[in-house]
Amino acid sequence: MTHAARTTEPPSAYIGTDRQDMSEFDSAFLRVLTEEAVCRNWQLIELEHFDGNPPHGIKLDGIITRSIPNSPRVKELQQFSNRLLRIGSASHPDDHLLPAVLPDLIAQGHLAADHFAERGFLHIGFVGRKPWSIWENLFIGIQDEARERGMDVDLLSMPAFLQADKSAATPAYERFVDWIRKVPKPLALVCPSDGLAARFCAWVRSVGLQVPTDVAILGNGNNPAICERSFPRLSSIGTAEDQRGIAACELMANLLAGEKPPREAVMIPPSGITVRESTDVLATVDPAVSEALRYMWANIAKNLSVDDVALHTGLHRRTLERAFRTAFGRGVNAELHRRRLEKGAELLHNTELAVTEISEKTGFRSDDYFYRAFRSAFGATPSQWRKANQPQNA
Repeated sequence: MTHAARTTEPPSAYIGTDRQDMSEFDSAFLRVLTEEAVCRNWQLIELEHFDGNPPHGIKLDGIITRSIPNSPRVKELQQFSNRLLRIGSASHPDDHLLPAVLPDLIAQGHLAADHFAERGFLHIGFVGRKPWSIWENLFIGIQDEARERGMDVDLLSMPAFLQADKSAATPAYERFVDWIRKVPKPLALVCPSDGLAARFCAWVRSVGLQVPTDVAILGNGNNPAICERSFPRLSSIGTAEDQRGIAACELMANLLAGEKPPREAVMIPPSGITVRESTDVLATVDPAVSEALRYMWANIAKNLSVDDVALHTGLHRRTLERAFRTAFGRGVNAELHRRRLEKGAELLHNTELAVTEISEKTGFRSDDYFYRAFRSAFGATPSQWRKANQPQNA
């Protein structure tokens, strides 16, 4: 994304930003909001700097807020402008009262369950709050898709997580440990945020379980500052905060132009999952299949055959094929193909390597075959997919 520099002309609109209760998901949103405002020649005014009010003598044309529609804060803000836009983290029963741009949590839940179903997991868990917080729709999405895929779902409801609960020997830790020991393994664990997922990686290891072989953990938000410093590095759902920022600005522009607000909230689907070590595994209790997977994944750049893998494991080819189909519903070659495409997408997203280099590193016989296979799987060429999935830059 490219943005024009701010002109010396007077602002076309004064837009207040009410940043109460900003979360770890909002940094990308605020960056894009700022870039879009420059492009549109809007003057953003952070109300927090003025004790929650507009600067003296400034009439706000619109306000972007995190506050829920029926809150006292919204009533305060409506005194300053009749164009309010909510950029909340989840749906609210009163969303009809205030236009909103929201993440599609149910779609995030579907994506998470699909991610683990493709890896052969039969048991999926979610750690939520009791009473339910904003993450209820994320769990509903997980539950619906998991059951469609024939997966069991386990829910651990915990009291609100406190900052003091970051270490062991706390009630939250003890409750989590008791639950994680009882649920079936291998377990796919979906967490509502990257911060909690990184914490649970440490808690799982503290009781002698391994991430990802015993418990594969998926975060939400794909915040590199958290995901890359977790141990192991954390796979995470991309929540498309940049797209939410663009959509919010487009909706505000429509409101400024006098258009009626939409009757329903604008829902932004997730951008995908960035796979890192915390879910980089296939679930199987068959030690021969596990050894075959380790060998295949470690040698993905080589032109491996089923016979090569069978020789490494000491199994007859037919026995190995039968074991794979029992574990995953697909054969050895199909798993090699799936893994090569997944690795190719990961390299396209996270590196600047040329497509020809990625084709070679993922073991495809030719660049042309990589292009055709990738397009068949993802609906776009590697270059098109990379452009669509790279973070937007100013």
